[in-house]
Amino acid sequence: MNVKNIEKKMIRHINTLLNEGSLPDLPDELKEIEGFSDIDQDIRSLRQNINSIGTGNLSEKISGTGYFFGIIKNLQATLRNFMWQTKAISMGNFNYKVEFLGEFSEAFNVMAKKLETTINEVKDAQALFELIFKTIPDATVIMAYDNLELFDCNHAFTSIFKCSKSYLYGKYVNDMLFPDDKLAEEQFKKSFECPQSSQNLSLKLSLINGFSFYALFSSAIIHIMDKKYVLTVIKDITEMKRMEMEIKRLMQIDPLTQLYNRFKIDDALISEAQRTKGDDAVFSIIIFDIDDFKSINDNHGHIVGDEILKSISQIVKDNIRSSDIAGRWGGEEFIIILQNTNSEKGFVLAEQLRLEIEKHNFTQVGKVTASFGIAQSDATVDSTAIVSNADKAMYEAKKSGKNKTIVYNGGALS
Repeated sequence: MNVKNIEKKMIRHINTLLNEGSLPDLPDELKEIEGFSDIDQDIRSLRQNINSIGTGNLSEKISGTGYFFGIIKNLQATLRNFMWQTKAISMGNFNYKVEFLGEFSEAFNVMAKKLETTINEVKDAQALFELIFKTIPDATVIMAYDNLELFDCNHAFTSIFKCSKSYLYGKYVNDMLFPDDKLAEEQFKKSFECPQSSQNLSLKLSLINGFSFYALFSSAIIHIMDKKYVLTVIKDITEMKRMEMEIKRLMQIDPLTQLYNRFKIDDALISEAQRTKGDDAVFSIIIFDIDDFKSINDNHGHIVGDEILKSISQIVKDNIRSSDIAGRWGGEEFIIILQNTNSEKGFVLAEQLRLEIEKHNFTQVGKVTASFGIAQSDATVDSTAIVSNADKAMYEAKKSGKNKTIVYNGGALS
């Protein structure tokens, strides 16, 4: 088959993958074209991932890499968060829009006002409380305004403590719930003293039974028989916090190497420069680049190149300290921020990494080397200049034969 026919067949096959309902097998003659099988598989995976999301299946693992897979992963994470919020609204029985975290205060104020009005009209307080607690699936407690002694609570509240309501009677709420730090403790107290200014207060709490969780507090002052009480709803948002932290972590991680990405490293550089500003403390930066990486990709393919990047990333993780911050700076270039470390000690680590990489057996390509540059912080330069100095040293190592470590020393390279 001539080249034109091959090209037509390739276009026809890709068009079918993108637009037709059924998936054709990859023709044998196209399998022989280098890299085409990978393209075929990526398109099939993308179709499957998009179809799963489109049909509401948000649990399928998306294992592909690259730009489009990254977009789909972000979409999946966003939809999961959206699904969680929708579920929280339905379980909360507040019957409001998805923007429930923004409108929760208003909804709660309406509920509290209705509660106060109803209490003044209903003689049978026990029946009233049962009615209220049945409509609120979250932990709800009513306590005396002056000393926070528990007056009544619903089943969801007793479930948190894994005890009966009778056991909790006579106890003080601020002796049962403990904020994690001083700031949280002040906010916690304020939520009872000034409920109108403490709607949707998010805190991490520990309980007398040792259980800890993230909670969303909303409180309101009510009156029962002319006596002032505080009604508080406590919504467990632990899972939402976990998802937020996981999303934040993923936003800081390079998906291929699992090291920090450029955005996280930029923030860390600024923070480290500010931390050591006007102080005797110093920090150093190591930048290194894999030698002749382009030829590895050209000769062995990008999949092999990716495996090398992952292997070298693991070597870095295995040899740095817990206080060091390592990231993928871009392409085949890596960066390490060494806290409280001068360039001499940085040189020792860089050499250790260089030798580990040199002696490592990369199965498909054999020997791989890297060139290293080091720079130390200086009160007269900012973080950008320190990175630039380390970069200059690294490029000097490249020019002078590769597989070397060079230290930038006050304008000199050594």
